[in-house]
Amino acid sequence: MANMTLPTEAEVRAIDETAFTWDDLLDGTLSEVQGKVIKAVVDKMESGETLNIVEPYAATGKTAKFVVDNCTGQENLKIVTSDQYVDTFLTTSDYFTNSGNAANVYKLDTSSTVEVVYNDGGDAISVKYIDAYTDPSNPTVLRTQVLAEDPPALSTTEISNYTRTWSSNSVILNHAGTAIGAETTEGSFNPDVWIFNPWTPNMGYPLLDIDSQTRTFAATFNKMETGEVMVILNFHMPNVNQAFWAALNPMTLNNKDWTAEYVLNSETDDSGYWQAAIIKKS
Repeated sequence: MANMTLPTEAEVRAIDETAFTWDDLLDGTLSEVQGKVIKAVVDKMESGETLNIVEPYAATGKTAKFVVDNCTGQENLKIVTSDQYVDTFLTTSDYFTNSGNAANVYKLDTSSTVEVVYNDGGDAISVKYIDAYTDPSNPTVLRTQVLAEDPPALSTTEISNYTRTWSSNSVILNHAGTAIGAETTEGSFNPDVWIFNPWTPNMGYPLLDIDSQTRTFAATFNKMETGEVMVILNFHMPNVNQAFWAALNPMTLNNKDWTAEYVLNSETDDSGYWQAAIIKKS
């Protein structure tokens, strides 16, 4: 992608959210203030680039619709939302309808990469993390996390080199079933900008949540090419903030450089906490 100049706090503050096209009745976790960050970044993207919105448990279509309705040049972008698309907490089955059935809006269903195992009493006891992309006809269990146990501690080197398998373009579809690309090889999906809107409610396993988010941030950073951008919303939430630094500090220690703009300060004089981070791999 082009070498984006990251938007500053002043640029984000200058955006007037009262001018947004916004539906208060549309289900989703995105707020208008967070929308200012998304607009500030997406407006700087170039024609033909790909945006990946990562919204665990929350891909209702609200964020994709926000981009379509409010971001300059969005019609020349490919807009993807990644989620397991299970209607556990919010209704995600209406994703395409809620996002207006736009031809450049796509869905990446990641449900095949995680399997929750239950005992005979119906209680969740473990989670299997699965490689569903290298050979889709023969998924492979990469690791199993027992919920009653703490996740294994990863070393700085392990985090800085952490990778995972990624989707091909051929399985990322729009409302009409048209793929974002014809490539069937693992990892052919390569977004230019990633927007993370992490799920922040306590799921009952805080250490597991932090570990999972740390691995996600680390794997994403290692997949990103120089100049590509990652946006983290809810940056001030403890589980998100802890996972971010657990993933990015090892990158710095191992000479994997990045630059950042921290935005949405809770105070007008910037003396409070930052609610979003914008990262560029350098």
